[in-house]
Formats: sequence, C-alpha cells, structure tokens
Amino acid sequence: LIKVWMGDFVGAAEAFQQAIAIRKVTLRRHHPDVGVSYVRKGVCDFALGSFDTAVESMEKALRCCHDESVVKAKILNNLGVMHYHRQDLIQSLKGFAGALEIQRHSLAGPIKRESIVFDASMTLCNMGKLFLEKGDYAAAYSVYEEGLTLQTIAFSRKSILVMLSLGNLAYCKAKNSEPKKALQIYKRVLRLQEGMYGDESREVMETVGVMGLLYHQIKDYKKAQAHLTRVSRWQMYFMNARNPAVQQIKEYLKKIEGKLEEEESAVWI
Repeated sequence: LIKVWMGDFVGAAEAFQQAIAIRKVTLRRHHPDVGVSYVRKGVCDFALGSFDTAVESMEKALRCCHDESVVKAKILNNLGVMHYHRQDLIQSLKGFAGALEIQRHSLAGPIKRESIVFDASMTLCNMGKLFLEKGDYAAAYSVYEEGLTLQTIAFSRKSILVMLSLGNLAYCKAKNSEPKKALQIYKRVLRLQEGMYGDESREVMETVGVMGLLYHQIKDYKKAQAHLTRVSRWQMYFMNARNPAVQQIKEYLKKIEGKLEEEESAVWI
C-alpha cells in the first residue's frame, strides 16, 4: 500500500502478487483476504494501463466473494469500468448491472447508509457514461436521474455530488438536441458552482460558455452574446491569447454580432 501511495504501481503490483501467493498457502485458495489482494493488484494493473490483466485480477477477486455483498458490488463496478476502458461495452454494462442489482437490494430497507447510496449513485453515473458512449441519450438521462434521486436522499442538495449529477443531466439534454431543457438545468448548475467555487472560477466559466453556445443554438443571440462576452473577458486575464479556446470564443462572438445586426436590419426594413 505504501508503494501505491508513492505512485510505484509496478512495485505495488509485485508486492500484492507475493501477498496472493502467501495467502493462498496460509489461508485457502478463495479466502476473502486473497480476494482483497487480487483487488489491490487489479487496481495497480489498471493504473498502469494493463486493462486485460486488471480484468483478470478482478475476476479472480470475484471468485473469492461468497455472498451478494457490498464488496462484490464494488468489484463488479470496477470490472465495468475496466471493460469500458477496453471498449467492451457489453461486458462493461454487465458489470454495472450486476453491481446495481446488489446495491438496490441493500437500499431496499428503511435505513439507507450513505456509503451504499454513494456506491449505487456512482454505479448509475458509470452506466450513464456508457450510454452516452453508445449514443443512447434517453437511457443515459434515466440512470443519471435515478442517481441524482438517490443522492438527494442522503446528501445536501448543494453538495458537489448533486451538482455533478445535474451537470450530467444537462449534458444529456444538450446531446439529445433539447437545448432549452439543458439550459434550465445548467442554470441550477451555475448557481451551485458560483456558490461553491466563486463567480470567476474555471468551472463557472466552462458552464457559462456551454450556456452561451446553447443560447446561440436556440437563436437567442443577445443572451448568447452576454454569456460568451463574460467568458471572453475572463480569458483575457487567465488564458494565453493563442489558446484555441480563446480564438473559438472570438469567432462565435463575431458570428453573433452578425446575427444581431441582421435582426436589427430586419426590424428597420
């Protein structure tokens, strides 16, 4: 573990492999503690970009789980993430779905532990990312919405988790060609970000920029101009003038100015 904290994932993976060998001899082959070492080795393999080896370690850890426990759900979620990075979306979804089935069962009772709520909401968010990758924006929105509902049960509505989930929902609406609905959600995200990070933070400016582009999309050019001008002024102080993002905002502002001039001319005609 010390090697992991030091960032020496190669050394850590070797140490965990040694731990697996020793524990198999001193304990039994599928003892839960053997599974713990497999999980830790899998995390190191994943950090090193060895996704196939990481999956192999996690699958061996899974064999050490003897009941439908929270630990098994975490391993299945990890497998889903690893398969996602291998671009195997079918196996990835299978992992997330297996994790969620266990987590939902744990949430069925009257008492909902924060740790279980957190794990389940993260699994749902992972599923949402997978559905976005597949271009299934309706499914992505559905699981993100379920994740947000869980989070608001256990956490403050002003928490960073809720804010991130709202951002995911807004992004789904934007990708699904629903700019007006996306803007409604982004307004809530913006208020939370301004309270959390400050009016001049990078996070706020990114959201303001996205909103400006969405206003441009629905042809509300005055609001688009106001939002992108705010971003442009921020860029003058915090970004290099040669940054492509700076040039992109300037080009959008020129287009918007042209559209506003056209609208003004049309009124006088």
